[in-house]
Amino acid sequence: MPLELLFKALLLWLLPATVLAQIFEFTAPSKDATVDLSQTVAIEWNAGQDASYNFMNLSWHGQTADGTQFGYDLAENLTTADGRYVWDPSNTTQALNATGLVLNADDSDFYFEARLYARSPSQIVTTDGDKFKVTGYTNMKSPATRSQPMLGWAVVMGLLCLGL
Repeated sequence: MPLELLFKALLLWLLPATVLAQIFEFTAPSKDATVDLSQTVAIEWNAGQDASYNFMNLSWHGQTADGTQFGYDLAENLTTADGRYVWDPSNTTQALNATGLVLNADDSDFYFEARLYARSPSQIVTTDGDKFKVTGYTNMKSPATRSQPMLGWAVVMGLLCLGL
């Protein structure tokens, strides 16, 4: 009996991902893409055959060079059947620059998120697109470059502890 319960629990855990794949999937930008934040960005998706979630809110998420996560809401009440949204990132990048936020230049730490809902946002399903790299933002830094001085201090402290 415990094995049967375990199997049912596994099915219930996998079911939302399977259903979600039939409902909605981001198609662009792909994980191989490098998104230029100085240009407009076409965000595309396939809404699938299930019309139970016909509206969505769209947001952009990423990571700073020091590992802090952030997100910006881009649009609300989009119709999933549209299949496409063109984002002008200029306002977002201006806001990021105003806060002095430094983005990660090396990794694919950026993605779009869709919050899907029916007529009322009370039942929301959230899905993320593929992660991608970004360019075209003034304040970008490689985390490896930033951490090298810390490595140097660690070596110096280690040598001091050893009495060398």
